[in-house]
Formats: sequence, C-alpha cells, structure tokens
Amino acid sequence: MSSDTISSVSKGCFAYKGKVARANREDYINVSNDKFIKSRFKLCNQLQEDLHIRIGILRSDLNSKIFDDLVAFAASYNATEDKYKGRSIEEILTAVLITGVNTPDHDIMFSNLDSMLKVKVTPLVARIKSTDCSRVATLIKNIFQQLANVSMPMDDEDDNGENSIEDCPDGDKNDLESSPVKLKWTD
Repeated sequence: MSSDTISSVSKGCFAYKGKVARANREDYINVSNDKFIKSRFKLCNQLQEDLHIRIGILRSDLNSKIFDDLVAFAASYNATEDKYKGRSIEEILTAVLITGVNTPDHDIMFSNLDSMLKVKVTPLVARIKSTDCSRVATLIKNIFQQLANVSMPMDDEDDNGENSIEDCPDGDKNDLESSPVKLKWTD
C-alpha cells in the first residue's frame, strides 16, 4: 500500500462572527438642545443615584437590626449563664444567619458580626466557613484553634485549679492532643 492511494479530505464549517455592535449613546439619547430632554435625562440620573443610596441605607438598617437582635440573643443567654456556674451546661449557644447568594459582601458582614459579638458579649466566638466543614475533624480543629487563641481576662474567683484556655501550650497549633482543654473535654 503506497502513500499515493491514501488521501484525506478535511472539511470544516467556520462561523465568522462580525464585529460586535456596540450601541452608541447617541443612538438612545437624542443629544439635541431641547431643554426638556436634558432635564429629563438629568432627573433620571438623579433618581437612579438617590435610589441606589436609599437601597444602601435600607440594607445597612436591616443588617444592623439583625445584628442587634443576634447580639441581644447572645447577651441574654450569657447573662443567664451565671446561675449555671459550677455545673456542666449541656447547651451550646448557636445562631444561624442565612444570607442570600446575591449578597455581595458576606465576608464583611460576618466579620462585623464577629467583632460585635466579641466586643459586646464574649470573646469566645468561633467563625467557620463552608470550607471548614468538609470533615468533622477539620471543623472541630478550626473551632478549637479559634477559641484557644482567645485571651480571657483572669478573675480571682474563677481560679479554682481547673485548666482554662490560658493553660493551652503556646507550641504547635496542630498538636491538639497535648492541650489541657481537649483533655478536659474527653474526660
């Protein structure tokens, strides 16, 4: 079999897309010297900017109302904690804030809530993301590391010889097995 007998025919269909037509401002807005057209255009731009500002104000008011309610919930729980002092509490305060996918500033919103809770209620706040929830071990490790890095004010009446968060070793953060807090949890 020689190479002269073999032939190949390649065919193809190629679509040629022409230049993307972009609309000019002049096509939509009649740039004439008519004072009514100019005033309508100016009024439309002002209304659009005003609407954008009002939506931003409403969004911040809504976020502040939600944040205030969450902080009040956490503070009320923290206030009732004093009557359970010395006993094991079987409840962990948990709040879930569900936001929509169209919220552009999730990270900013949750960092603001995190700092509000740390300042107004307790410094023992752990902030987890969906990437931290791939495995239970990773989730617990991240929560533990966030809580172990918190410096708590020392009260003389709280010092009853038990291990606290300050007793955590300053060594390797991945070495969670040697931590007194974890040992206390497993007892």
